[in-house]
Amino acid sequence: MKKLLAVGVAASLVLGACAEEEPTEELTEEEVEETTDQVVEEETAEEEVVEEEATEEEVVEEEAAGEDVAPELVTFYLNVSQTINAADADLNAFEAAAADPEVPAEEVEALREAAIASADAAAAAVEGIEIPETLSAEQAELEEALTAVQEAYVMKSEALTAGETTFEEANARFTEADEIFNSVLEEYGLAASSLLNEVSG
Repeated sequence: MKKLLAVGVAASLVLGACAEEEPTEELTEEEVEETTDQVVEEETAEEEVVEEEATEEEVVEEEAAGEDVAPELVTFYLNVSQTINAADADLNAFEAAAADPEVPAEEVEALREAAIASADAAAAAVEGIEIPETLSAEQAELEEALTAVQEAYVMKSEALTAGETTFEEANARFTEADEIFNSVLEEYGLAASSLLNEVSG
């Protein structure tokens, strides 16, 4: 009987010891916080990598877009000058004669009516210029520049009609257009130019 009792007590001690040695599966609050922080840090790092890759892709796309726009912008700019030159020859002839002191006043006056028609034709030609879709990102600035050019020719027509022979105000308005055009050209790495000089000769 005593032997059985001893065996029972021994078995109880062994089971108790085993129970004490089993590790707990529950994490402490501190361990949970540490694990959560680690996961958040890893996710944040992954998001930053994704954002950096996306930014690099955007930069590459913007550079590629700029390379595509530059030749289109040059073509558009040349089209503007060619369109004006096709209409303002008589106006240029009047301006050249008026600026030459050796040309008699009566000869200058003989060119006035043709110069008025030429200025009107140039204004209408500029008004008819369309901005291609490929330059839609710069449409507002280009429209502003074209408007300034058109107004400059209207001002020249009005000055001619009033009997004037110089066009300081009109040329100042044209210079404003040049500044706008050049800001767009330089934005795409192109050299600045002077539309006023290109169409005044």
